[in-house]
Amino acid sequence: MAMDLFDLRGKVALVTGTSRGLGAGMARALASAGADVAVHDRERPCATEEHLRGMGVRTACLDGDLMDRAATDRLVAETLERMGRLVPLERRWGSAQNIADAVAFLASDKAGYITGQVVRVDGGMIV
Repeated sequence: MAMDLFDLRGKVALVTGTSRGLGAGMARALASAGADVAVHDRERPCATEEHLRGMGVRTACLDGDLMDRAATDRLVAETLERMGRLVPLERRWGSAQNIADAVAFLASDKAGYITGQVVRVDGGMIV
């Protein structure tokens, strides 16, 4: 069931590093808002994939070494091939839930007027 405030149904995200921590938190938050999520892990099987399937969204497990440019290009191409489209997202540091909430908002229609901005999600702390 999608969160009312951040309705991401019909959108597709590719989230890297989803085996734990921030990546897993962002994937779960996007799925809880209704987005379909392609999840990346260095190796298969992707642990987060099964959890997302249980949430009722489409998901795909992708693997690859993000230090290899060709592999990152392949992740995007494979996401488009398997999921049909992609909403660009960027990974930042912070607590998993803080970052996930910001990502879900920025990917939603509610943030449609926000363009070209750097949004700090740091709780007022400078690291």
